[in-house]
Amino acid sequence: FTNADGLYLFDSLVAANYYTFFDLSTSTDPLANIYVPTLENVGDGIGDSDIGAAMRSDTVSLAYGDTILTLDAGYVIRGDYGDLPDFNTANSYATDRTDGGEGIGPVHLILPDFRIGAMIDEENNGQPNRTATGDGADEDGVTIPAAIYTGQSGMIVTVEASIPTGTEGQVKGWIDWNGDGRLSPGEAVSSTIISGSSGVAQVIELIFEVPSDAVTTRPLGARFRLFDVNEVEKSSTNLALLGGEVEDYLIGVRPCPKQNCK
Repeated sequence: FTNADGLYLFDSLVAANYYTFFDLSTSTDPLANIYVPTLENVGDGIGDSDIGAAMRSDTVSLAYGDTILTLDAGYVIRGDYGDLPDFNTANSYATDRTDGGEGIGPVHLILPDFRIGAMIDEENNGQPNRTATGDGADEDGVTIPAAIYTGQSGMIVTVEASIPTGTEGQVKGWIDWNGDGRLSPGEAVSSTIISGSSGVAQVIELIFEVPSDAVTTRPLGARFRLFDVNEVEKSSTNLALLGGEVEDYLIGVRPCPKQNCK
């Protein structure tokens, strides 16, 4: 059987030689496309037996009455995750891999020369906290205006993006203007398609229209994702993508100080 944490156990086996083989080709897990195998002979297990090139573990000999708990072969997801607050409830942002009604959080498999800003870090799960600073210092590629006002027209957010040569990329941004804890399609803005040039960062503008009734009493979640245009159909806020990066922020909106902030 396999428990909720992915730990597996085979019992009532007869004495023989055994190995574990992994086949993800029929998986229905939405994150299966970016699982990576655990490294062979690296880990905490005694007699560690992780996955080799043939996508199977080493062979172990099981005698009558034996119990072997050191076969730790498996798959993990390591990539770039977000860090918006996620309380695993329906009205919180989808950030980690636990779905409490809000969905699972976004993750990007890290590829060379494909990132937002200068830094990208790797985690095995989302890093939510109340200030959206849980995954370190890699939020370095998005510039958001210091002052944002209700009803403001043409509010520009700039994103510094690096895209590999031969790849066409796109940036999509969401801001939770109504403060409902969801980053909905109606709150998204997409950039034009950008041709990649490895090692050359490009500055991309996203232009937002701030609703006149945007929430001003608390911080609002903002999420920005860089991705390959071939994956545009999976670029909603809670799907796994190959390459690119996700950066999360909390922003504040101020009431318009005059009759018209447009």
